[in-house]
Amino acid sequence: MCTNAFIWTCKTKSLFIAFYHKRKSTYQVGERIYSLHENQAFLIYPDVITTYYADSTHPWSYIWIEFDGVRAPNLLSDCGFSLHTPIYSAKNADCFHELIESLHYFLKYPNETSVNLIGHLYLFLDLLVKYSAHPRKSNFSTIQEYYIQEALHYIEQNYYKNLTIEEIALHCGLTRSYFSKLFKKYLDISPQFFLLHYRMDKACELLSRTSSPVNEIAKAIGYENPLHFSRAFKNIYQVSPRSYRNSHKFYKETPEH
Repeated sequence: MCTNAFIWTCKTKSLFIAFYHKRKSTYQVGERIYSLHENQAFLIYPDVITTYYADSTHPWSYIWIEFDGVRAPNLLSDCGFSLHTPIYSAKNADCFHELIESLHYFLKYPNETSVNLIGHLYLFLDLLVKYSAHPRKSNFSTIQEYYIQEALHYIEQNYYKNLTIEEIALHCGLTRSYFSKLFKKYLDISPQFFLLHYRMDKACELLSRTSSPVNEIAKAIGYENPLHFSRAFKNIYQVSPRSYRNSHKFYKETPEH
């Protein structure tokens, strides 16, 4: 539970959903202000500055979950979420209560295997779509869109390998030329650009949240040569990986004995 007049402003790197199950609060994105009521949830998009604060007379309780993934935006869109409609309402109080109970699983079993926790995350997202009071029809409707979703999923599962655009196209059963045109048509960027930036996003996460050496991080995102990684990183962020870590570090270093 948060106390009266509690205020928090944040900017996350992942998708973040908070579920309110007592009282009310206010949620602000840019100049847009939303009033949140009991049994509602709100979404914080990556890199969007968001502020939320408790009602002046009625404190509130909430539970939240943070996650990411290349397919997450489409799933959340099916729930009715968007930048212009970031508030979630369930069909009824019973549905909302079941969503809260589903989230409690992560609190009760934090030491389960990653496969177990990811599997439960998918079950939770399935409930989120199923119980939405304002669901949207999925925009996944053509065979071309299917190819793009397959490509994104394949990149998400294999970015840490020595992955090539030819390999991704082959996985989708397409020629490299046709796959590149299709990718550009639907996402307005080339597959090379997407793969590069997807890897660099992962590198930023590892640099800021772990103490792993830069050469290990390079290998973890698919670079055998740490110098090639450092050069690519600096081309995008205009700073070296070490400089980025120094200004974005979230972990505590273990003191030497």
